[in-house]
Amino acid sequence: MKEFKESEHPRDKDGKFTDKGNNARSFDERHRVFIQESGAISGAESGALDSTSKEAREHAKRYYAYLRTTNSDIAAISKNTGISKNDITKIKNYLFIDKHNLSTGYKTFFPDYDIAVSWQRLVEGKHIKHMDYVLLNHELEEMRYIQMGYTQQDAHNLANKKYNYQELVEKERKNGSNKKRKN
Repeated sequence: MKEFKESEHPRDKDGKFTDKGNNARSFDERHRVFIQESGAISGAESGALDSTSKEAREHAKRYYAYLRTTNSDIAAISKNTGISKNDITKIKNYLFIDKHNLSTGYKTFFPDYDIAVSWQRLVEGKHIKHMDYVLLNHELEEMRYIQMGYTQQDAHNLANKKYNYQELVEKERKNGSNKKRKN
């Protein structure tokens, strides 16, 4: 990964990152540029990347890292979904920032392409799918079970009984491959 150099990322008088023309870029602009540069814009709109491909895994890693540098996505998702900023903040922290007691150790969740693409749709407010809302509700439910003392895995399994995001992802993949075969 490229080393961060402050001189390559100038800030304006208010401390906002600026582009080379010294105009502060909005979150929307930074997000659009990131998505275009990562090559994922078509993936969010159409699910074009195979979520198990090397490109998808790399996109997820970059997008998770990017999300850890900003909070502007919280307001955008709240506006686009009607879910409170407080709940979106909790979900974001849980998915992308907080460490968890996992079977592989105490660490953040491994970057997941499908979650990254859902988050991207939620931020952009375009092409939002039912499964994206299921993701948000699943994470809220999972956190609720953890607060009750369940392990992360047990909380995940219990949340899946009501909000099974992965099942919807798999159905969409299957439907997508069926559509490709028909064409």
